[in-house]
Amino acid sequence: MKKAAVCILALVLALPLLAAAQAVATPEADGFNDLSAQDSAYPYIQRMVEAKIISGYPDQTFRGGNTITRAEFSKVAAGAVSYLETSGHTVLAALSTGQISFKDLNDKHWAYSYVMELVSRYKLLTGYPDGTFQPKKTITRYEVATVLGKMLGLLNMPVPPLASGEALPTDVKADHWALKDVRSLVKLGIMATDQENDFRGSQNATRTEVAVALAKLIEAAGAPVSKVKIAAPALIAKAVEIPSKAQASIFGGYGNVYENASGTNNWRNISLGLTYDDAFQFWRLSGNYELSGRFSYNQIVYLVPGSGGGTVGALDDESRYELELNTTYPVADFWGITGKLLLGAKYINLVNQTAPTNFTGFNAGLATAARAFGRNLLLQGFWSLPLARASVSPSVLGQPAQLFDYEASIDSVLFNYPVLLGLTGELMTFTNTGSRYYNLAFVRYYLF
Repeated sequence: MKKAAVCILALVLALPLLAAAQAVATPEADGFNDLSAQDSAYPYIQRMVEAKIISGYPDQTFRGGNTITRAEFSKVAAGAVSYLETSGHTVLAALSTGQISFKDLNDKHWAYSYVMELVSRYKLLTGYPDGTFQPKKTITRYEVATVLGKMLGLLNMPVPPLASGEALPTDVKADHWALKDVRSLVKLGIMATDQENDFRGSQNATRTEVAVALAKLIEAAGAPVSKVKIAAPALIAKAVEIPSKAQASIFGGYGNVYENASGTNNWRNISLGLTYDDAFQFWRLSGNYELSGRFSYNQIVYLVPGSGGGTVGALDDESRYELELNTTYPVADFWGITGKLLLGAKYINLVNQTAPTNFTGFNAGLATAARAFGRNLLLQGFWSLPLARASVSPSVLGQPAQLFDYEASIDSVLFNYPVLLGLTGELMTFTNTGSRYYNLAFVRYYLF
């Protein structure tokens, strides 16, 4: 046990050092793994991130080519207007405090306050005739142009008149509802046409296009984002927002199995898995969910009743199949660390020749995401209490009584790919006697 504890402690201490070393070796360590300083959008995105108007993902990517939903756009646009106000710029708005009701958006939704800022206070965005807001619907370039055009009005920004012979975007008809806003934004250099002078307004806007357009609008208003006063780096900064985009990842790990009753203590714990997570909203609850499946192989010395009395040990190759669904709900924000309540369910099936068993449990615990060492640090721990388990097993230890799972991970780059490096483990107690410890160092790679 002492040997296993020393190895685990070494892994925990090594993870921050590995991430810190990677931060020195990677040119974009202080930015995003998928955004180079040579990209034309780089300075605008970096300024918007520094001003805390937009953020990236837990795996240290920005994903600028991704589309952006109406909820996500509301957060970024509301942040831009708020930035202008706090920087001393006059925003001409009929400041309304009334709350507008939507069938598909309540005050528990993560974007509710941002939507109310745009819809109710600044009147930059509206819902649909059927009384919905459709927060998960992607927003088009025409729609973005309309909101930004209204922002020009709030800021009382003059638009240069159309010069003689100046060409309008060729794909925007003269009677199009967004023509005036498109022309104004293109004239001011806030949004752009392509090489064929097409605006492509019906296409979905991307995260990069929105970040760049808002940054240029702020600068055109006379409050350059580059002048934002950046606070000195802190050990723990604002926690990462729960992403509203779906994500999938694969992971693999290698670790130790220890059981105090049987004397099992080896490094044959090998694990492979797949996860899928997304944001959700149900009734008055909103948060994140993660569905994961995992296969593990290990060796266990099982204690079973001997033919002449007493117990004997039987060495078994064991396969472990696991299915888990966890949900998290933000419940607190303390010193920049966001605390989340974790609830879920777990099923495991231990397949071996000597003492096969299974366990179905209810998960309850806590999770958090924070900034540390210039990286995103993710922590979680939860108890799993039995809802059902196998009724017959020859093992003298009995059946799994309860589980305690824990995980700590930090984002990094491995072979030029963004990954999470971490340590996960489980304490399994039994109905009769003894306990088992699974410890695993893992690498998790995001597929999208």
